[in-house]
Amino acid sequence: MLWLPALLLLQSLLIGGLVRSMLGRRRALRALAEERALLEQHVHERTLALEAANAKLETLSFTDGLTRLPNRRRFDETLAAEFARHRRSGAPLSLIMLDIDHFKAFNDTYGHVAGDECLREVGEAIAKLVSRSSDLAARFGGEEFAVILPETEAPGAAQLAERLRAGIEGLQIPHANSLVAPVVTVSLGVVTVQPAKLSNPLEALSLADALLYQAKSGGRNRVVAHALE
Repeated sequence: MLWLPALLLLQSLLIGGLVRSMLGRRRALRALAEERALLEQHVHERTLALEAANAKLETLSFTDGLTRLPNRRRFDETLAAEFARHRRSGAPLSLIMLDIDHFKAFNDTYGHVAGDECLREVGEAIAKLVSRSSDLAARFGGEEFAVILPETEAPGAAQLAERLRAGIEGLQIPHANSLVAPVVTVSLGVVTVQPAKLSNPLEALSLADALLYQAKSGGRNRVVAHALE
């Protein structure tokens, strides 16, 4: 029976090795699971960062870099969508076009840096006065701005336009070479339409632009409004 102790020792060694192997395998599986969890967390964080970056780029693509208002691209897309929606609902849609009076003379007098600051201040004033979440105020281009007023009747649109005119004049931005006033002023054209009676949104925009031209040719620093029946 001399072989019995050796057999027991061998059995003990085998069992010990098996236990160590199982423990080692469990540790390896735990380590693998932890690595997988860390990798998934890293991928999740990178995905969130990428989504945030894409959202920021999307916002920037629709924002005017100087005034921080929505830009012409955003305005055009919103106008097309609102025009289609109002054609279905039959509700009135109002547009305001406004232009800084004698802005070229302002730039010639004070320089383009001051001109940019003037545009920023005017943009801020417009953003504060156009306060409904459904409305959109945008920089249309150069010294021109535009406002979309969904489901807004002519009197309400004209009243807002007058508040814009008075509010911007009230900024008291000096304009020594203006032919209108010693401070920066704006002219505004306001149109209220029934989109179902028009072919496309450009017709409404052209009407607002024509009314803006009337305001400018009529002496500037004024509102000219019209409701298209």
